[in-house]
Amino acid sequence: MYPSTRPIDRSGFRTLSARCEDQPYRRPGSDRRYRGQEDRTNAEWQCRARDRPGFQHYAAMWKIRVCDAATRPLDIRGFYLFVCLEQLPQTSNQAILSALAVVDGNVLNDDFDLYLSITGERTKRIGLGTFSDGVDRARPMLIFANPLGVPELGHGASMIHADHALAASISDLALAFVLKRSVGKDSFHTYYCYRHRRDGNDPIRELVDPFPTPLRDTRTRPRGRFTLPFTL
Repeated sequence: MYPSTRPIDRSGFRTLSARCEDQPYRRPGSDRRYRGQEDRTNAEWQCRARDRPGFQHYAAMWKIRVCDAATRPLDIRGFYLFVCLEQLPQTSNQAILSALAVVDGNVLNDDFDLYLSITGERTKRIGLGTFSDGVDRARPMLIFANPLGVPELGHGASMIHADHALAASISDLALAFVLKRSVGKDSFHTYYCYRHRRDGNDPIRELVDPFPTPLRDTRTRPRGRFTLPFTL
């Protein structure tokens, strides 16, 4: 689980699709950019974890909605994969993978109703424009904090999970951090950050609200604005 030092050819590299901040988080003095992409796991994980301590409290939340071939909905467990690619010095198309985090979706958001309100069906406006053939797609997007913006997670490989006893059944894992996110006054949701046993912390550290969160503005950013190289 050490970061790979093998050069990655970035020719034709496709940017990961799911954005985790208004702009990629960049640590001062670094050219690191962090983006995330959803990783959907097999429902077998949920069956295997059912008897583990700490599972019952989160069982109703560890899910994303997918559909079978007949469009019947199925709620399964979901994670996000975050990676950091750093450009190799004196190269233009090669990079190394310097940080990686597999993150329980609940660490970002465990409000399943909110998730469904964004991904589910909604009413869209049709018959728009001069010729009445335009459509407003009405596709909102949620933006949350990026775990790789946490300094302690900005290097190496990590997994953030809701199960506090995961290392008991996976011998290669070691608990490195206990991560707490506040959900109100004196109330927290607690998660557990694991690393390969070779990379584990001693002693285990507690991180309280470590995610970088930029100031938010209720106004949306302009779209379809083009800047031309002249001044009026």
